[in-house]
Amino acid sequence: MPRFSNDAIITLRLAHQESQRLNKEMIEPMDILVGLVKSRRGAVARFLIERGVDLRSIRDLNADPVGDEDFSRVWKALFPEEDTAPIVVEVKS
Repeated sequence: MPRFSNDAIITLRLAHQESQRLNKEMIEPMDILVGLVKSRRGAVARFLIERGVDLRSIRDLNADPVGDEDFSRVWKALFPEEDTAPIVVEVKS
């Protein structure tokens, strides 16, 4: 049984390419968002794309590093019409 799905492998490869493009030593959460949007695969990618998140908006945020504790700032930048970041995102398969 594979450890990761094909979609996850593709997303992580794209995230790795993004981190290399920015000369980072590791893959960070914003790189994974880039990988998700570029791959256009899976429920999370569909969630982001359906809400208008695109590669440019994520790369703009990626140019201005944030800590994990500042996720609300990232959420507000990607989804300005939303009041708060959700604690749980319901995913329908």
